Amino acid sequence: MAFNLLIDYDNLNASDQTKGLIYIAENILSQLSPSEVSDKNVLVRLYGGWYENNKITRKAENLKADILRDFPRPALLSDSKTSVIVNTELATSLTIQPTLFLANTYRRNGIPSGLKAYHPIRNGCKRTSCPVLHVYNFVQAGICGECNTATVEDIFYRSEQKLVDTMLTSDMILIAQQEKKYGIVSSDDDFWPGILTSITIGSTVYHFQTQRGRTTPPHYSRTVNHNYYMKSL
Repeated sequence: MAFNLLIDYDNLNASDQTKGLIYIAENILSQLSPSEVSDKNVLVRLYGGWYENNKITRKAENLKADILRDFPRPALLSDSKTSVIVNTELATSLTIQPTLFLANTYRRNGIPSGLKAYHPIRNGCKRTSCPVLHVYNFVQAGICGECNTATVEDIFYRSEQKLVDTMLTSDMILIAQQEKKYGIVSSDDDFWPGILTSITIGSTVYHFQTQRGRTTPPHYSRTVNHNYYMKSL
């Protein structure tokens, strides 16, 4: 079976994303030794909001093109001699049900309900003609005062990923039961319960922090005393 690297893609530094999937995979594997990766095959799974409804996002299209062009490919482990074969895929289904496609993992939602704004003039702006004042009035009224048609929800939205974190956590626990070791790449604290569950059932976890200089907070790391190895990108 392949050694699994589970990557929370949007948690990667933008600079690492720009360098591409080859760089990301090689950077991670160069920090793992032959004793840590005993399998000759490595499967990199990328988790993110890849589909808006049933339509693939532009980011996912670009990543799929990179995967088709560049993988599978060899990569070296930390000893600079041992080579493994790396395959990469977008995580669009659960490992336990690989044929069951999960759509609508990227959503454009309206602004949070109850959004309020401070009056710019009352909060330090010296210009009575400040353009921010128009934004303030728009947000407060909820509708454009000029056209009386466009609403706040028509103009402002926020991007949101759904299912992604729980997909990754579900895969972590299944792989922990089956393979007994895996790597997770994320600095998101929300994955700690999955890491802790994996270690508790006897798995070894290689946890890569994506934020430079970040370490696992002691109030988390002290809950495990073996089989947990923190590394940094």
